[in-house]
Amino acid sequence: MSRLYILKMLDDHTTAPITKPGSHVCANLGSRGICGVALHLSPPGLLGRHWSAFPLVIAWFFVLPHWCANAAVGGKGQIKGLPEEDSDTQRALLDPMPLRDTWVLWEQAVPPNDGKGSAYADSMKEIVPFKTAQEFWSIWNGVPQPSELLDNKRITRDNGGTPTAIDAIMIFKKGVRPEWEDPLNATGGHFQVQLKSSIGGAQIDEYWNNIVLGMVGGTIEPYDMITGVRLVDKLSGAKAAGILRIELWFTKYDNQDAVNALKKSMEKTMCEKLDGTPGTAVKIELKPHVSAGKH
Repeated sequence: MSRLYILKMLDDHTTAPITKPGSHVCANLGSRGICGVALHLSPPGLLGRHWSAFPLVIAWFFVLPHWCANAAVGGKGQIKGLPEEDSDTQRALLDPMPLRDTWVLWEQAVPPNDGKGSAYADSMKEIVPFKTAQEFWSIWNGVPQPSELLDNKRITRDNGGTPTAIDAIMIFKKGVRPEWEDPLNATGGHFQVQLKSSIGGAQIDEYWNNIVLGMVGGTIEPYDMITGVRLVDKLSGAKAAGILRIELWFTKYDNQDAVNALKKSMEKTMCEKLDGTPGTAVKIELKPHVSAGKH
């Protein structure tokens, strides 16, 4: 599957600014800058094979205060002062960089108000899988950032001329459905963080991007426990609560030592700033799936 085809599949998100890729991974931040974030958060995951290819990565850390990809709140744009990539760097970026697992991007649509009580499973849609760093970044460029939802917007998908509102964006390991009934999720639970808009769009984006990069890149440990992550829009709609909710799902809830280790690793990754220093801590709640209530 080519990068352009992946972007084509995602370009009907009406709130998502789509930037077509150049000759390599990311066009809207410059591959050196955006790969620098991946290196910083995820060695030896997303791009850890090529540490030597990015000698000036520290310059990126001090340009932007938050890891955010929404231009409206200070993200994106070209990074000034970085030299052009040499041919070795360009070749390294084009070489497929496999992730530890194949992952799948999912969407959860708002159930139709048709009085039929549509099931949770019916609202989910599998969008696209990815198994390399390059595939991840080509997809991630087309996925709306949480901050884009703060101005009374909703993520929507055009289904044959009929817009459908999206309640949640989800990334799960291939073979795992983002529902409690899945065998791995049924024996687990999830950590959740509820974020109010008053925190600020750039900070919310940083929390979300940190979690996604840490999970896909394999630096949140114990990695094998993790099944996926969800971004749930509770800012608007019939069940609005004025928050965005980030959930990290895992299996083996009965292994409390591992669960506690996962919580610490999640908190460290989520709150880490671009320069490696700890940022503002968040309240992380633990929800076992046997008693968590509704999705």
